[in-house]
Amino acid sequence: RGHKSCEKYAGNYERLTAAALTVARPDAFDVKCNHGCRPRPDATLECPTMPYSDSMRRAVANVSLINDPTFTEQTDYAKYKHLLNLPGKTAGSYSRNLNHLWFMGASVLLWDAPYVEFYYPALAHGITHLSVNRSTAAAIIDALNSRQSTPRGLLRRSSSSSS
Repeated sequence: RGHKSCEKYAGNYERLTAAALTVARPDAFDVKCNHGCRPRPDATLECPTMPYSDSMRRAVANVSLINDPTFTEQTDYAKYKHLLNLPGKTAGSYSRNLNHLWFMGASVLLWDAPYVEFYYPALAHGITHLSVNRSTAAAIIDALNSRQSTPRGLLRRSSSSSS
């Protein structure tokens, strides 16, 4: 039921999935929408390929949990130890946004989505970035945070790949 209608929610699904990590683990994640997330109404539109977790349902029921009207400027990214690159619109281009994230000196987390960009063959998990998704993000953040600092090899290699 509604599978054709589900397609229009694919990008928002990825963003909602990431933002729901903040609902589930506010101690580890700060992923918010600043222009208002528009999640699909799970109760009225079932999409088997895009299931909602409990934290996603909580976010849909109370969108204020994942909305933040303020905009984080790129220069403020340096305040964060880990930076998440999500699929979707960014100023310039996706690859330009990643180049900026690598320049910040933080570990770069690339959301694992079913999209392939032209530059993906040049990237390598654990070298230029860490791939994360709903199932792996918390464990990867916990592993990174259990270290005294971000792995230097990851930073060094990701910085050199962005030049």
